[in-house]
Amino acid sequence: GETPQQQASAAAQAASAVAAAAGTSATDLALAAGSAAAAAASAAGLSTSEVIEAAAAAAALHGGQAGLSTEDLAAVAGAAAASAAQTAGLSPTDVAAQAGAAAAGIGASLNMTEAEQAAAAGAAAAVAATSQGMSTQEAIDAAAQAAVTAAAAAGLPPDVQTSLGAAAAGAAAATAATAAGADPAEIAALAGAAASAVGAEYNMSAAEQAAFAGAASALAGSEAGMSTQEQIDEIG
Repeated sequence: GETPQQQASAAAQAASAVAAAAGTSATDLALAAGSAAAAAASAAGLSTSEVIEAAAAAAALHGGQAGLSTEDLAAVAGAAAASAAQTAGLSPTDVAAQAGAAAAGIGASLNMTEAEQAAAAGAAAAVAATSQGMSTQEAIDAAAQAAVTAAAAAGLPPDVQTSLGAAAAGAAAATAATAAGADPAEIAALAGAAASAVGAEYNMSAAEQAAFAGAASALAGSEAGMSTQEQIDEIG
């Protein structure tokens, strides 16, 4: 008589072995392990939240054994959680939230800082939202919400929660703009606007909003390959 958790773990181990033998990438191997764990946990009658947790844990464990970085492990845990949540019939908003929570949780267990946990949660939620066909704006909102939630769970003060939410929104906007083929200046502008909008939602002062917009825009611009001078010209 194996416990449901042991069954999930055995299923993940088997799926991981098959994926490794087939020469799949570390990310795909981790997702296969998560998916197998979720199916086994679900068949064993575990609750939806336990099934999602089993998927995220298995993906992180096997992804780690396959050599994924901490940041990639948080992302793959989020993706595995999203997949399990979607299979369980949760709404797109809830799926994105579960992805964010799983990424933050795995990040915490891997000794990520609270700010890194919030960033990981935002990124995972945005990916989950997009993969379910939510609009770019909905994905940005999901990222901000997940980052704020993760920051709150980590015990950070409200103003820091808001700033991390704004940063996550900026990052999600930049990712979406990059995927859509926008040029660096557009990417920077969209990231700044998204960060500023989150600040407004949380009743930040105009000065604070402008500061967040500038920071998010500069970060997105540099990641998109803009020079410091180009960024200064852009902000000016």
